[in-house]
Amino acid sequence: MTEQIGGTHYSKYKYQTWDFIHQIGLDYFLGNALKYITRYPDKNGIEDIKKAVSYIDKYLDLNKDITLKPIPTNLITRFVSQFNETQAKLIRLLVRKQFKELKESLNELL
Repeated sequence: MTEQIGGTHYSKYKYQTWDFIHQIGLDYFLGNALKYITRYPDKNGIEDIKKAVSYIDKYLDLNKDITLKPIPTNLITRFVSQFNETQAKLIRLLVRKQFKELKESLNELL
Protein backbone atom coordinates (compact mmCIF):
# COMPACT_ATOMS: atom_id res chain seq x y z
CA MET A 1 0.00 0.00 0.00
CA THR A 2 1.53 3.31 -1.00
CA GLU A 3 -0.92 5.59 0.79
CA GLN A 4 -3.62 4.93 3.33
CA ILE A 5 -6.44 7.40 3.57
CA GLY A 6 -7.70 8.10 7.08
CA GLY A 7 -5.20 6.64 9.53
CA THR A 8 -2.42 4.08 9.82
CA HIS A 9 -4.36 1.04 11.03
CA TYR A 10 -3.58 -0.90 7.82
CA SER A 11 -0.43 0.69 6.43
CA LYS A 12 1.75 -0.62 9.25
CA TYR A 13 1.36 -4.18 7.94
CA LYS A 14 3.56 -5.63 5.22
CA TYR A 15 0.88 -8.05 3.97
CA GLN A 16 -2.29 -6.03 3.44
CA THR A 17 -5.73 -7.20 4.56
CA TRP A 18 -7.41 -6.41 1.25
CA ASP A 19 -4.77 -8.36 -0.65
CA PHE A 20 -5.35 -11.37 1.61
CA ILE A 21 -9.15 -11.08 1.24
CA HIS A 22 -8.76 -11.06 -2.54
CA GLN A 23 -6.16 -13.83 -2.65
CA ILE A 24 -8.25 -16.31 -0.64
CA GLY A 25 -11.52 -15.30 -2.31
CA LEU A 26 -13.57 -14.11 0.65
CA ASP A 27 -16.97 -12.70 -0.20
CA TYR A 28 -18.19 -9.21 0.80
CA PHE A 29 -19.49 -10.23 4.22
CA LEU A 30 -16.53 -12.30 5.39
CA GLY A 31 -14.11 -9.81 3.83
CA ASN A 32 -15.62 -7.02 5.89
CA ALA A 33 -15.63 -9.17 9.03
CA LEU A 34 -11.92 -9.85 8.50
CA LYS A 35 -11.26 -6.15 7.93
CA TYR A 36 -12.84 -5.26 11.27
CA ILE A 37 -11.00 -8.04 13.09
CA THR A 38 -7.63 -6.91 11.78
CA ARG A 39 -8.12 -3.27 12.65
CA TYR A 40 -10.03 -3.35 15.95
CA PRO A 41 -7.03 -2.80 18.28
CA ASP A 42 -5.83 0.20 16.27
CA LYS A 43 -9.05 1.92 15.27
CA ASN A 44 -12.51 1.54 16.83
CA GLY A 45 -12.09 -1.24 19.40
CA ILE A 46 -15.38 -2.77 20.55
CA GLU A 47 -17.33 -1.06 17.76
CA ASP A 48 -15.23 -2.93 15.18
CA ILE A 49 -15.81 -6.23 17.00
CA LYS A 50 -19.57 -5.59 16.91
CA LYS A 51 -19.33 -4.84 13.17
CA ALA A 52 -17.43 -8.09 12.58
CA VAL A 53 -20.15 -10.04 14.42
CA SER A 54 -22.81 -8.26 12.35
CA TYR A 55 -21.16 -9.24 9.05
CA ILE A 56 -20.69 -12.84 10.20
CA ASP A 57 -24.35 -13.04 11.21
CA LYS A 58 -25.44 -11.71 7.82
CA TYR A 59 -23.17 -14.18 6.03
CA LEU A 60 -24.69 -17.05 8.02
CA ASP A 61 -28.22 -15.80 7.28
CA LEU A 62 -27.50 -15.83 3.55
CA ASN A 63 -25.46 -19.04 3.43
CA LYS A 64 -27.29 -21.81 5.20
CA ASP A 65 -25.32 -24.43 3.27
CA ILE A 66 -21.69 -23.51 3.84
CA THR A 67 -19.23 -25.13 1.44
CA LEU A 68 -15.67 -25.05 2.66
CA LYS A 69 -13.04 -24.03 0.14
CA PRO A 70 -9.56 -24.99 1.35
CA ILE A 71 -7.13 -22.12 1.80
CA PRO A 72 -3.40 -22.84 1.62
CA THR A 73 -1.95 -22.91 5.14
CA ASN A 74 1.11 -20.91 4.10
CA LEU A 75 -1.09 -17.95 3.08
CA ILE A 76 -2.87 -17.98 6.42
CA THR A 77 0.38 -18.34 8.38
CA ARG A 78 2.08 -15.50 6.54
CA PHE A 79 -0.88 -13.16 7.00
CA VAL A 80 -1.63 -13.87 10.68
CA SER A 81 2.03 -13.54 11.70
CA GLN A 82 1.62 -9.74 11.59
CA PHE A 83 -1.12 -9.59 14.20
CA ASN A 84 -1.42 -10.10 17.92
CA GLU A 85 -2.36 -13.51 19.30
CA THR A 86 -6.06 -12.69 19.66
CA GLN A 87 -6.36 -11.31 16.14
CA ALA A 88 -4.47 -14.29 14.72
CA LYS A 89 -6.88 -16.69 16.43
CA LEU A 90 -9.91 -14.78 15.13
CA ILE A 91 -8.53 -14.65 11.59
CA ARG A 92 -7.84 -18.40 11.58
CA LEU A 93 -11.37 -19.14 12.80
CA LEU A 94 -12.87 -16.86 10.15
CA VAL A 95 -10.96 -18.23 7.17
CA ARG A 96 -11.62 -21.80 8.32
CA LYS A 97 -15.31 -20.86 8.65
CA GLN A 98 -15.48 -22.03 12.25
CA PHE A 99 -18.27 -19.58 12.95
CA LYS A 100 -19.52 -20.88 16.30
CA GLU A 101 -16.06 -20.62 17.84
CA LEU A 102 -15.44 -17.30 16.10
CA LYS A 103 -18.60 -15.72 17.45
CA GLU A 104 -17.85 -17.03 20.96
CA SER A 105 -14.36 -15.54 20.81
CA LEU A 106 -15.64 -12.21 19.48
CA ASN A 107 -18.32 -12.04 22.18
CA GLU A 108 -15.62 -12.57 24.84
CA LEU A 109 -14.04 -9.31 23.62
CA LEU A 110 -17.25 -7.31 24.11
